[in-house]
Amino acid sequence: NRVVSSEAVVSTQSTGEKKEAQDKAQGEAYEQMIADENFNPTNEEIMLKQFKADSNELKKEEEEELRNFDLNILEQLDQQVEDQQKYLDIAGIPGMRQTTDQLTIKKQMFMLSIIEDLPQPE
Repeated sequence: NRVVSSEAVVSTQSTGEKKEAQDKAQGEAYEQMIADENFNPTNEEIMLKQFKADSNELKKEEEEELRNFDLNILEQLDQQVEDQQKYLDIAGIPGMRQTTDQLTIKKQMFMLSIIEDLPQPE
């Protein structure tokens, strides 16, 4: 995909690392509850249900965060395509104009690949 630059801003902490930290904290909280002197088997069932509910909630939050991250990246890529089209149009490259039409964008990418493959003057 030659129209889009590979420079995209990414989060410094991956979603996997965040989930790992959340899982660890949740596990430690569960172990602390078991170690509590008020622990009894009926509490274990309640705690297990709570643990599963918390785990499901964290999973939903993680999925939403990942979806938002993906949408942000797509918006950045769309902006880069728009910027590149604008600059190539200003430079006078034939067929280059700002558009969101996917067929036109593919044609522009094809034209750029042809231009890129032309021999360079020495």
